[in-house]
Amino acid sequence: MTTYGIGQMAAEFGLTLRALRFYEQRGLIKPTRKGRERLYSDADRERIRRIVELTGLGFSLREIQAGQFDRERLQQQLEHMRRQRSDIDGAIAELERRIVA
Repeated sequence: MTTYGIGQMAAEFGLTLRALRFYEQRGLIKPTRKGRERLYSDADRERIRRIVELTGLGFSLREIQAGQFDRERLQQQLEHMRRQRSDIDGAIAELERRIVA
């Protein structure tokens, strides 16, 4: 069985050691221990990849932990992000208007 250290996982996914320990504390990942060393399995690695992916899509850790990502929830998140993009586009337009004025 291949295992990975916490430093390897942090570097691979662009996370801090603190973030990985936080995910463990929240029960999102469960690395094995060898003394004080955390050892991550391929399953842990896949779970971390999924956490990074879903947080990048705007889902909270609580939602990720619950693991309820049906079509309806994905559609809600898409609509939420579209509203955010519209708000940002409006703010950018207003800033551009003020710079030119």
